Amino acid sequence: GTIVQLATKEVGIVTEERQDKRLRPKLIMLLNKDQKPFPKGLYIDLAKITHNRLGQKLNIVKSLEPGTYGIDPKKIDIALNEMEDDDDDRTEENLAEALAD
Repeated sequence: GTIVQLATKEVGIVTEERQDKRLRPKLIMLLNKDQKPFPKGLYIDLAKITHNRLGQKLNIVKSLEPGTYGIDPKKIDIALNEMEDDDDDRTEENLAEALAD
């Protein structure tokens, strides 16, 4: 997935793209506006959620290079694939491990 920064300065990784709304993908939000990790990966669908609870627009403003803020998209993708294969609901654990490496 591509690492993206939103207008709110939060950082996420694209988990699913849409052909008809390329700038409104599904994301896992990884870092808050201060670039501190969210306690758990926050899944959002930008096609459905357009503003945060403060009323700020959730628009993608740029893509970031792999490795920015220590985020390795390959590790995130591997963790997500493992989660899809697992039925033991280790979503947050796998994602946290991928971010910690």
